[in-house]
Amino acid sequence: MPDSNRRIRLHIQNPPSPERAPPGYPVRKANPAFAITREQYDEACGRHAEVAGAVDVSFGETREEYEAGMADAEAVVATTQQLLEQAPVTGPELRWAMVTSASFHKLLPIDGWLKPEAFLVHNSGIHAKKAGEFIAASLLMLNCRIPFFAACKEERRWAPQIETGIEGKTLAVIGPGHVGGAGAARARGLGMRVLGVRRSGAPHPACHETVGPDGLEGVLREADFVLVALPSTGETRGSIDRSVFAMMKEGAGLVATAPTPVFDYDALAGALTDGRISGAVLDNFEPEPVPPESPWWTLPNLVITPHTSCIDREQYSPLTLDLLFENLRADLAGEPLPNRANVERGY
Repeated sequence: MPDSNRRIRLHIQNPPSPERAPPGYPVRKANPAFAITREQYDEACGRHAEVAGAVDVSFGETREEYEAGMADAEAVVATTQQLLEQAPVTGPELRWAMVTSASFHKLLPIDGWLKPEAFLVHNSGIHAKKAGEFIAASLLMLNCRIPFFAACKEERRWAPQIETGIEGKTLAVIGPGHVGGAGAARARGLGMRVLGVRRSGAPHPACHETVGPDGLEGVLREADFVLVALPSTGETRGSIDRSVFAMMKEGAGLVATAPTPVFDYDALAGALTDGRISGAVLDNFEPEPVPPESPWWTLPNLVITPHTSCIDREQYSPLTLDLLFENLRADLAGEPLPNRANVERGY
């Protein structure tokens, strides 16, 4: 239980609304799905009344409001973009910063962005339901060869392809964490055999079998589809490379919710072009948005989604707030915060 004698000062820094954005500010970074409104915060207070009464909160959109809020804030909540724009994230009382995403790799190259005695919290865990739906839809779309037929439509080409149903086919999940695990569970619901590959090699409840990294090749040789849901860490960056694509069963389909640095994208483009991969659904790119002149737009059998696979328009901020209050509860009770990030591991 929270300590009844303790209070905490919280500042929430939102993306600037279009009418308050500075000249030239990319409005796409002001996505309302990521903003935490006062109304949403008040509703969360009703769900977490025993914690809310011990929290003094301020809100900001501009640099001036950020500086005012951080004058005495012990905790700050913001998007990765906002933390990048306000870097270094600092204040005389600041103890932790919560990023409203599970991934924070873009922050790590910045020296001194968070003072040494403060730590980072993320919102990993809120994405699973929406991500599972997206992955299931992607698998069914790939199995039905929809990327291929979409390309045929652009070419005005009639090219029948007859496929079997997805039940009984095999999915390899590289990284069955919150998102990968949700995808694995959905795949099992479709009657698929699910094989997991994870750093520890420990069993996962949604996978029929799980292996460590040394079992990757054997799993890929069996898989009709591959889901890549790895976090971006020093260990995983560039790990999905030509050697991995060479291990895959020829004609396998690929779904990727993983951050861009995990992939060798030139190798991925080659695998799509030469047909080793029959189709792919990709949700992360660098840079974003994908420039009009990028070759990604013309690659065969590829569906591009604009980094939206795990985002629930109505529930993203409420779920983030529920997680925030769980961390506030732990902080007030003097307990370890459940979503404290391991910066060295990258998740």
